[in-house]
Amino acid sequence: MIVRFISAQLDKLDKFTQISLSLVLAGGISNLLDRIIRGFVVDYINIKDFFQFPIFNLADICIVCGWIAFIVLTIKYMRKKE
Repeated sequence: MIVRFISAQLDKLDKFTQISLSLVLAGGISNLLDRIIRGFVVDYINIKDFFQFPIFNLADICIVCGWIAFIVLTIKYMRKKE
């Protein structure tokens, strides 16, 4: 769905929106490949010494950062239109 959106709207999307959606896509593909190849996702970043938080990986970071950036850009665009 994201690939179709990016390819259909490529000329209308600014660089930051393309990057944010690409981060989400890359993280999702990475986790999917882990599931297909290994049968599970390898999580290796552990911050339990500092916070009570689940173990995660770089793909998860890409997904979260990409969606946060996309939401911020969407809010910025909506405010600009008003």
